[in-house]
Amino acid sequence: MARTERVLSARVQASAEVPDLWIRYLGPSEANRRWSVLDRQLWWMAFPHDGEPVLALPTSGDIALFYADALHAEADRTAARRLGSSADSATTQDCLVALTRGPALLWTPSAVERLTGPLAPLFRQLGYGCLHWRMHRQQLEILGVVSEGRLRSEGFPSPGMVSPRSSWMTQPSATSEPPLLELELLEASWLLQGLLDQSVLQQALAQNYGLDSERLDRLLKLPLRLRIHPSEQPGVQASLEFDFVLSRADERLFEPSLQAIALTLKGYGMQANRVQGSTLWSKESTTGSPVLGGWHRFVNGVWRFSLGAAPRRDEARIPAPPTMLQLRLKPSRFNQLGWLDSTWLEGLKSGRTAEFHLAPIDPGAASTQQQRQFSVRGQLALF
Repeated sequence: MARTERVLSARVQASAEVPDLWIRYLGPSEANRRWSVLDRQLWWMAFPHDGEPVLALPTSGDIALFYADALHAEADRTAARRLGSSADSATTQDCLVALTRGPALLWTPSAVERLTGPLAPLFRQLGYGCLHWRMHRQQLEILGVVSEGRLRSEGFPSPGMVSPRSSWMTQPSATSEPPLLELELLEASWLLQGLLDQSVLQQALAQNYGLDSERLDRLLKLPLRLRIHPSEQPGVQASLEFDFVLSRADERLFEPSLQAIALTLKGYGMQANRVQGSTLWSKESTTGSPVLGGWHRFVNGVWRFSLGAAPRRDEARIPAPPTMLQLRLKPSRFNQLGWLDSTWLEGLKSGRTAEFHLAPIDPGAASTQQQRQFSVRGQLALF
């Protein structure tokens, strides 16, 4: 499986339906027989950079590989000969062990690009990763490691280290309707750096929105809170909110940017209205016109920018997660909106709520040429 960009291990449940991949590769009769015989044992899917996935099943003391056709099998053998005996990193070896002990997932940057499409620059820090998980009551508990660069051995969690639900799991936001997604970052760069590194986007932000390199550099160092809310506005599935904390000096720095943004929006035929201290933008100034976005400054220095709706006035707390990243989302709602494609596992797509925390394993790497590696802890409520 030399061309692999992603490997997933799962446990056979004979009471469940036989996966389509088994039926396609083995035929209905043999697939049903093996599915029954291998009950509670692990099986694997390996996804190559191109082509169909590889099915791997346990046999007596070995693993049998099944391909979509002879062409795929030959392509894999050719790639293996070309790569020779190049050694994997110690962490990759650790992850391969995890894949043989329980449900787990190993991936590379090309897998992230395939799953996230045009949003891939937002996930640059997650280019390499390994996760393993177990069921605890009605929660899927997840533990692992991610990095922008190739994984290193330090800090890799051993299988079975996932802890029961504990105090690090924070309470949901107290809004009228919880957001579809809530993300808090100690530094906005963790999410936005990959996107803003694109020269075309940098030029557009500087020319149209007054965000030159000095202002972008400052923006990327600020804590960030991002929320996605469901929308009842016709033609809009969801609205997006960004919260930044700006000091008085920051406000003076970004004041020209706000003025440039206003001029650009007016150039698109939009008009601004001041409503209860918020600046709201719409196509028309008449009452009842749908609000397409805006911003609001709270007394504690939090600035909220909204796209697709007026900025909400709730919870103007300063984004300050105890770890590098906190993420809470509702996978089932994402699936209902059609935001999760067929490559996502059905069990994950139907999850009620999910929460993840990332913390740097090696904080000292931030001041060296070494790319930081992050531990991952998460839980997914399946029911």
